[in-house]
Amino acid sequence: MLNKIVIVAVSLVCIGGGISALTSSEQSKASFIVQGASQDTMYKQIVAVGGEVTHTFQVIEAVSAQLTENQIDRVKRVNPLLRFFSNADVNISSKNGWKTNKPLKYKINKDKVVWVAKNRSDVDQKIEHILLTWPAANGTLTKLKVAGKKLQPGNRNVDFDLTGDSATITLKGKKKISVNAGKKVRIMMEFDKISSVVDADYQIALMMQDGTLVQLQKDQDVTPSLPIRYSVGKNEISWTTANKSERDQYVSKVTFDWPATNGLVEQLKINGKNVLAKPVSGGTSSVKLSEYIAIEGEKDIVISMAFSELASVDDLEYDVELEFADRTTQQFRTTNATPQQGNDRDTFYPSVVNADQAHERGITGAGVTVAIIDTGFEGYKTLEKTTSSQDRFIHTYNVLDIEESDKVEDGNGHGTHIASVIANSSQTFSLNGQMRHSYNGIAPDSDLVIIKAFDEQGRASYADILKAIEYVIENQSRLNIKVLNLSFSATPSSNYWDDPINQAVMRAWDAGITVLAAAGNQGPEAMTIGVPGNTPYVITVGAMSDAYTPEDPSDDFVTSFSSAGPTFEGFVKPEVIAPGGHIQGLLDDDSYIGENYEIYDDNDNYFILSGSSQSTAITSGIVALMLQADPSLTPDDIKCRLMYTAKIAITEEGDLAYSIFQQGAGLVDAIAAIDESAKGCANEGMSIALDLAGEDHYIGPAMRYENDGDYYVPGTEGMNWNGLYNDSQLWGNRNFVSNSQLWGNRNFNSDSQLWGNRNFSSDSQLWGNRNFNSDSQLWGNRNFSSDSQLWGNRNFSSDSSLTADAVSIKWVEQQ
Repeated sequence: MLNKIVIVAVSLVCIGGGISALTSSEQSKASFIVQGASQDTMYKQIVAVGGEVTHTFQVIEAVSAQLTENQIDRVKRVNPLLRFFSNADVNISSKNGWKTNKPLKYKINKDKVVWVAKNRSDVDQKIEHILLTWPAANGTLTKLKVAGKKLQPGNRNVDFDLTGDSATITLKGKKKISVNAGKKVRIMMEFDKISSVVDADYQIALMMQDGTLVQLQKDQDVTPSLPIRYSVGKNEISWTTANKSERDQYVSKVTFDWPATNGLVEQLKINGKNVLAKPVSGGTSSVKLSEYIAIEGEKDIVISMAFSELASVDDLEYDVELEFADRTTQQFRTTNATPQQGNDRDTFYPSVVNADQAHERGITGAGVTVAIIDTGFEGYKTLEKTTSSQDRFIHTYNVLDIEESDKVEDGNGHGTHIASVIANSSQTFSLNGQMRHSYNGIAPDSDLVIIKAFDEQGRASYADILKAIEYVIENQSRLNIKVLNLSFSATPSSNYWDDPINQAVMRAWDAGITVLAAAGNQGPEAMTIGVPGNTPYVITVGAMSDAYTPEDPSDDFVTSFSSAGPTFEGFVKPEVIAPGGHIQGLLDDDSYIGENYEIYDDNDNYFILSGSSQSTAITSGIVALMLQADPSLTPDDIKCRLMYTAKIAITEEGDLAYSIFQQGAGLVDAIAAIDESAKGCANEGMSIALDLAGEDHYIGPAMRYENDGDYYVPGTEGMNWNGLYNDSQLWGNRNFVSNSQLWGNRNFNSDSQLWGNRNFSSDSQLWGNRNFNSDSQLWGNRNFSSDSQLWGNRNFSSDSSLTADAVSIKWVEQQ
């Protein structure tokens, strides 16, 4: 029995906030994706007002067009059901909305604290309220500048509520400070003195006129040290890492260990400055600095140690820890870094997901074509040749340059890195130089279709991506495309079914192409899954890390940058996680990444990069292995088996170590997925054809408690999540072992079996493929009302409508 609920929604389109007095010819044109009518109708209506249709898409009912605000208004008067999506940029590592994780910058000699936030949305904003707190020991706030404007008590239309350690400022009328789309706002506070350089001691929050809250957030990025470098002739060792924050750091203490057989530590230098007053012995020492050493923002940190003799080159015997004035620390310990290797190496991640076991069986992705939409491709022997040294089939297409459409030079480097993760055919060598019977790419014999849609800076427009997906679908049979890798993510600006990229992705899935999409790098907060990963049908992949110990799963963890669910429509995402921390892949030294991020250079054109992009590539490679083993598998079958065999992380007590909204079904397992025979456990109860036709759309099971804001799935116990990242080292002595996965034979308890064919209850299955009945649906009152929706009072951006006409929302009731 199907319960169908009809919601008549009002179009939310409002381009530019009103009609300008300028004529259409005087206004600047912008690029839009237009939907809501037949292409012939849209073409005629756009041309009739003087607009320009730049592309007619083949796989979705849409056109791209150049239009002014006045022209859009005139078209909508004729056809108010049209939807206009800004042809916005999509980035390889998309960070739309507000960028608020920049750390504070301290100017100690001037008693100033500075914070910068960037409006990365497409909407101009105005600051209406400012909230500041600081350590009381700083004394009086003597000066405040916001976006270059000095604010102080007594200013007209500025209300100050000032205490000893806080200030609340309200701006009125013309004093409201504008922050245009794409621009930064700089907050500068000056005090009697700076008593603390700890970010947690300060709070900065801006309330915009439309209710948007922008506040200081701690930067989540952590940069590991590079491996130890040895200079035997000088009896020295050295490490290099980077100060990733944009503010200066101040080293206040150094603690270091070394093998006692090395004798004396004669010098210990930090960026060339020796911190030892005299040589030290004993194998361990700690030095407090009488004068801080400043490490400039975004600059390298180089530690070198010189000994009376160099008796050991065992990385495990060396350790240096810097303590900074803000009480944070940076460890230089190579047990937490990828060992230094040459061209003959082990990339490790194939063994983490058990792809090496598939290689030993002769399953290498042969005969399966993987399409990659990215920044392009640079040829390396191990990418151009298969494991048997035969020429790999590689087809290239450049949507950015139709005149030279076969040229896909990768000026950025990201696309080549992704291709390497999937298809690197170099044989694996152990650290002692022994050859293994596995390879450094997940699917080293797979064929490749490379579609360049992103430029040197890693940017693409919606139209570029749509053209790329269109090319994949149109050439599916000719090029034997079975898998589509999408290692990019954009902030959602509409429901999944209205987004043009999602529509094209759904077309690809419906055509029999298994689509893998990155969850995004906007974590760790909830509801940060991007487009197209928010499409419920596809396989969305989050990132985990092996903590540089691939042989020991006990310290593995879900990375803090990995985006988390649920989606705006209540679907549990990501479906699975895969290695995404410190992933080794090929990349040109002269590319944008190679030149700007030399810290990640790992010798012989290998670079170590992290992100859900890399996790997605690993999972795409696994899908190629599955399809070689069983070419009859459909995309739904593959999704079913990947999730059914994934290994979920649980504690020793049997509880989830991470929320299902962070780790999904768990860590992918290549060999288990290949051996699995399950079917019918993914995307059940949903019709992608009806979804694409606009007849039925779907919502997932996730809900949020109004009293405490926890996310949960009705009918499940012990799975509530407050949306915060658990930064403890996750598994401790708790492993990702095969008999502890919830998708296998283990359950939390008899009443709450998780996935596969083991459902929570007849009316509350987890992944949204069997949606809820009328008593347990996502929005309770069958509407997107403000008191029961997942995102409170948040709306999508003004240039992308939620929907333009009547929508049929389906919940499927299992009988």
